[in-house]
Order: sequence, then structure tokens, then C-alpha cells
Amino acid sequence: MESNYPPLMTTYESLLGSTAMKLPDDEDGSGTSVDQLPLIDLARLHQSCGDHERKECKKEIAEASRTWGFFQVINHGVSKDLLHRISTEQMKLFRQVPFDEKRQNVKKLLSLSKDDTTTYRWGSQNAASINRLSWSEAFHIPMAALLDEYQKINHHQNTSTTNTNSLRLTIEEFGEAASDLALKLARILAEEAAGADHHSNNYFAEDNGFKSSDFLTILYQDQVGGLQLLKDDGKWITVKPMEDALIVNRGDFFQAWSNGAYKSMEHRAMTNNRLERFSVAYFMSPSPDT
Repeated sequence: MESNYPPLMTTYESLLGSTAMKLPDDEDGSGTSVDQLPLIDLARLHQSCGDHERKECKKEIAEASRTWGFFQVINHGVSKDLLHRISTEQMKLFRQVPFDEKRQNVKKLLSLSKDDTTTYRWGSQNAASINRLSWSEAFHIPMAALLDEYQKINHHQNTSTTNTNSLRLTIEEFGEAASDLALKLARILAEEAAGADHHSNNYFAEDNGFKSSDFLTILYQDQVGGLQLLKDDGKWITVKPMEDALIVNRGDFFQAWSNGAYKSMEHRAMTNNRLERFSVAYFMSPSPDT
């Protein structure tokens, strides 16, 4: 029976050798400490809350960005139903589609045009050292075309979507929700860093694609865990997963834009030999003319 997964063990065999054909067994990554990121309730940003409460919430967002570079948010506006659906569609895609089909027919699977720049990648096929191996597979999907289509569907309420690719529709919906949240947080961070007014929003792209770095990332991870951050003392800490929360982190562009006020913290995702880890990330990049 054809495997759904990339041939990682076969590809890495020459580097690993017969005595090391095993994934890490320590879910915390070789004895790292386990910690919880700052948790921020975004419900306090609602207009029904008082000015003091909204200001305190914004200060907490900025402080977490200065000291940690990462934080978690609840009451973020992305529904539990949508988070469940994006997880379900992701698992169906990675688990049920044969590897060769995923590799060769990415655009077809997502009902995308031939001109779309979506890519599929797996592993570290050219790695020359065991320290450079990647035990993962991923789709990178530029959101511009997807969001345009999603907005058209929303605008025409009577459009029938019965025969439309449910994976694509779910990604479009998640992209729209994550884009709104990212823009809201970017505005707050810009204002807190420099007292910037809303003209600073021109720096941020709402319908961006994947780049080598970004302003900030909105991450939804499952309950398996594996996300780790490198603290100033040189120690890796493992972030405890929190159901229905989203993780926000600053990218290199935001660190540069803020003259180092906001951290872009080094991080990684550790695998284990017991459970698969699934995550969905939205990357907010600078607008093209910035």
C-alpha cells in the first residue's frame, strides 16, 4: 500500500546510520523546561469595555512582545468551529492523500490555478548533517488569490458552494480571520512602540504571501506540543499547548521596524516518536511598497 508520508527515514538513512534510526523520545527536547507564555484576553479590546481596560490590554500585548516575543491570545475572534474545521481538513490532506499525489498535484488538490505560487515541501533532502534534518512536511499558500475569492463568495450570498473544494474554502476562511487578527495586533504594537497613528497601517499587507521573514505570525497548534523558544539565558523552553488559544510571535521585520524594542525570538518545533504534530500558521508580511 502506498504511504501517505514522505520517505524521510529512507532519505536520511545515510546520515543517521543503522543505530540512530529513531526519532527523539523526549517530548520536551532533551530536558528543556516547560513554561506558559503570557496569556492575553482580547475581549478587553472590545468597545463595550472601558478606556482603562483597553489601554491595559494593549500595554500587556506590547510588554509581552518586548520581553518574550511570543504570547497567547484567547477571545481572539477566530471561532472554535473554524479552528476545528481547519484541523480536520489539514489532517485529511496529509493523512489520506498518497505522497506522490501531494508532491505532484498541489494546485489540483487545493483547486488553485496553474499560476498560483503555492508550494509543497518535505524534509531536508540536501542536508549534509544530522543537525540539519527536518522531520516535517508543509504547504506554503500565498493568501492573496484565496482571500479575493473568499470575499467574492461572501459578497454573493446566493453562490452555490456545494461542489467547491472544502479544504480551499476552509483555508480561505481561516486566512481572512487570521488576517483581521494580525492587522489588529500590528496596529496596536505600532501605536505602543512609536505612538504611531493609523497611517502606519500602510506598512502591513493584509493579503500577503509567504516570505522568508514577516512582521508577525498567528499560529494554531494542536495539543501534542513541541514548540520551543530560546530564552536569553540560552535555555530552550517548551510551550504548553492551550486549547482554542492562538500563539502570536514577532518576526524579524517587526524587530527591525521597532529598532529592537520588540523581540524576534529564536524558536523551533520538536518532533517525537509517538504522535504527529499539526499546526497552521498565518504569516503577516510587509506590504510590497514598504
